[in-house]
Amino acid sequence: MRADFDQLFLVEAAFSRGALHVAPSGDIPDPFGVFRGERRCPPGLRFHRVKGTKPMDLVGTTLPPLTLWSRRAFEVLSSAAMTGWEAQPVSVDLSEGRDSSDYSLLIVLGRSGPVDNSLSGRAVLPPPAGGRTMPGWKGLFFDDSSWDGTDIFTPIDSGFVCVTRKVKELFEAKGFTNTRLDSLAAVERLAL
Repeated sequence: MRADFDQLFLVEAAFSRGALHVAPSGDIPDPFGVFRGERRCPPGLRFHRVKGTKPMDLVGTTLPPLTLWSRRAFEVLSSAAMTGWEAQPVSVDLSEGRDSSDYSLLIVLGRSGPVDNSLSGRAVLPPPAGGRTMPGWKGLFFDDSSWDGTDIFTPIDSGFVCVTRKVKELFEAKGFTNTRLDSLAAVERLAL
């Protein structure tokens, strides 16, 4: 399948004001393997609140590339027959003895080939507060014939969650919270 990078999007936590952010309560030996469905998720996986109090549709974790998505998000993806993902239920300790089972870990099964930085332009990224500008790349590209055509996918060498325009439009139509969706052609990222 050929990829149109203006019609594919990177999904990230938006770090909305007050958004819940969590950490795993136990060890996850290979988070990238779990994220890509290559390793089994530890049974009974629990997360605890690190900051924020507002449960939103996308919850960031302290262990990239792992993210939690709400039950509502997965129900919408399922009812729209979006492909390339699984959900692994988890428990979230919201604090003060309040638990939530309304979240699952996103497992990304869809694939493209590896990120190819030679297809990206150079960029100068704005400095973090009190820091200096950083060298970066503009665009998140891969060999467009390597994408398997799934609605949710990740380049094989990364932890990026990429989605089709159909998924982006679902998120926008349903008003999903704490999500940031940028066109792969416009994504700016650090040059590592």
